[in-house]
Amino acid sequence: MPVFEPKLRAAVSVLGWALLYWVAAYISLVLDDPWTHVGFVWFPAGIGVAAFLISEYRRWPWLVAVFFAANVIADVHFDHDIPIAVALSIITVASDMLTAWVTCRFAQNKDGLQIILRWIVATFVVSAIAAVLSAGWLTFFDNASFDELAWVWWGAHVSGVLYLTAVVMGLRGYQLGNVNTGTRAVLVGGVAVLLMALCAWFVFDAERLDMMRSQGPWRATLIFALTGVPVALAVVAAIACGNRNTG
Repeated sequence: MPVFEPKLRAAVSVLGWALLYWVAAYISLVLDDPWTHVGFVWFPAGIGVAAFLISEYRRWPWLVAVFFAANVIADVHFDHDIPIAVALSIITVASDMLTAWVTCRFAQNKDGLQIILRWIVATFVVSAIAAVLSAGWLTFFDNASFDELAWVWWGAHVSGVLYLTAVVMGLRGYQLGNVNTGTRAVLVGGVAVLLMALCAWFVFDAERLDMMRSQGPWRATLIFALTGVPVALAVVAAIACGNRNTG
């Protein structure tokens, strides 16, 4: 019996992640753009990145398989073409895994602040690559607008990762690194707070939002994606300045 308990726990964990991923995909697709069929915010991205970061490497192939299946099932449920669903599911899951891998690979022996910064950079860069590939496929297959799709895809993926990854990891009792200390950390935290305030003002300015919406739906999506930046900066500030153990 003890031999099978670890395997059973691993199977339950993977299936739990799969169910959570599918629910997140369903919610995102309910809120998608009716013209491009791309979600304005892709919640599964945050679930997927968190799952890869938390799980051992040996479980990653199983996570890839169940996330791919959950993604395709959700797309087919919403009557998306199967060739599009399969290709976009591959790109989406691969980008989640790559974001987690880059974060882990370049965050070894780093403090919490540096890990958070690497996670944010990895999210922006990998999401951009995924956006280009996805928009290219949709443009080829559906003769859609590449520029608009690329921005919508990038914004949706970035939003999902920045909003949910840290939250999900926190609920599971994990963090991206240890709290940093020292003058440099306090300085970085102060700068992060200042940038957070400036970004919040820029993103949530009502007049600018109205202007963006009138210029095109993809611009509104971009602004929505940028709402995740103050959240990420708040995480940076908390890691740099908060929860210090002085005992």
